[in-house]
Amino acid sequence: SLDWSVALSRRVPLALDLATGAARADLDLSDLRAGEIDLQAGASDVDLRLPASGATVCRVKAGAAKLRIRVPDRVAGRITVRGGASSLRIDEIRFRRRDGGFESPDFERSEHRVELELDVGAADVEVR
Repeated sequence: SLDWSVALSRRVPLALDLATGAARADLDLSDLRAGEIDLQAGASDVDLRLPASGATVCRVKAGAAKLRIRVPDRVAGRITVRGGASSLRIDEIRFRRRDGGFESPDFERSEHRVELELDVGAADVEVR
């Protein structure tokens, strides 16, 4: 097995384009300033921790993947889901059902927020 460890600057705003393929990926982006994140996950097992500050748009395309996505505690979220997730678990205490998706009650007025767009196939998805 091949392990990679990559560090990115916390000072520079980033736009990230990530592809995992058939892999196990632990992506901790919680300390980064990432305005845009695009993740393509094939037959992957992915842990993704989103940025803890600023406004982020995160687009995830996944096939037969297992995705665990963590939105940091002080970050509001809006989640939209397209496709046929075979298993979808969203923390509905934090993110309430609204207009065909899920949203934090304070999303519109929150300084720290993430718009999470999920386009998934036969995936197992958890968002907390």
